[in-house]
Amino acid sequence: MDVTLLAGLLLIALRSSSYWPLWMVAFHLVSVTTHVATIAQPQLSPLIYFALQSFWSLPLLLVMVAGIRLDRRAGLPAVS
Repeated sequence: MDVTLLAGLLLIALRSSSYWPLWMVAFHLVSVTTHVATIAQPQLSPLIYFALQSFWSLPLLLVMVAGIRLDRRAGLPAVS
């Protein structure tokens, strides 16, 4: 599911004239990498896994909110 979201975010970022979707892709890529690290290191503590997953969600949402606000202020069109 997260890989599908990553692909969707990447498509949006490639079609967008704004930079903030690229930041969303980057933050979500780190989150997906956390999944891969957990598969590679099964003895990783569940608490550390949860902390890493949760941590990258907040910057992703903040970038989205800030980017949309700045785009609306600048009068930029939505993704075409």
